[in-house]
Amino acid sequence: MQIVADTHVHLYPFYDLGAQLDAAVANLRRAAPSAEVLALCLAERSGQAAYRSLKRGEMRPENWEISRTEDENALLAKSGRAQLWLLAGRQIVTAERIEVLALGRDIEGPDGEPLGDTLTRVAQTDAVAVLPWGLGKWLGRRGAIIRDCLDKHGPSDLVLADTCLRPAWFPTPALLRKARSRGFSILYGTDPLPRPHEETITGQWATLWEADWDASHPAAAWRRIIRDRTPSTSVGRRCNTFEALKRLR
Repeated sequence: MQIVADTHVHLYPFYDLGAQLDAAVANLRRAAPSAEVLALCLAERSGQAAYRSLKRGEMRPENWEISRTEDENALLAKSGRAQLWLLAGRQIVTAERIEVLALGRDIEGPDGEPLGDTLTRVAQTDAVAVLPWGLGKWLGRRGAIIRDCLDKHGPSDLVLADTCLRPAWFPTPALLRKARSRGFSILYGTDPLPRPHEETITGQWATLWEADWDASHPAAAWRRIIRDRTPSTSVGRRCNTFEALKRLR
């Protein structure tokens, strides 16, 4: 079964959530026309609780029905014949100003702790720990910290991620190349920014797997796919130069 997921998604309160889900389905279908499972991995910032609001029925995206599953870390969004899985997750900022994603679990956790302590805490929650590359965020001192982190951890307990904000012509960053050569899995996602209309890029760049899926426990199934280091590939498209500059203004 083909599974496609945008693995770095924010649901900011000023987004048109219905439009975001519409765009996600259209973009994911365009990126992976044969995929049977479409999913979004949420990475909510500190102080945000869109997943919980959707779960409680407090947020109701226009033209979409949100249903709970047997898995407390996953919701199913339906609109007509379209189905989209929403998997819980958090974005944490460490004391070194490095981002860590804790994906596949609805967890609590403060910002501002050292990277090592943050990764340990994420592992204890059974979330998938992800280090997402960001433009200018892995240079200098922070780059040295990431390099040291890759030396201390193995592919079984840490995942890295790339973003569509890196223009198509921009070479793969050295630390991502190093991680791939050592067997670390790389995830792909859009990371929409906290600006108006950014929600429409959701699903534009995503990760594709061939794997089994459990519709009763989808977040658990996704975590298992990652922990089994199931081969994956990027699908869709990254931003062109004009789009990247426009997004970063």
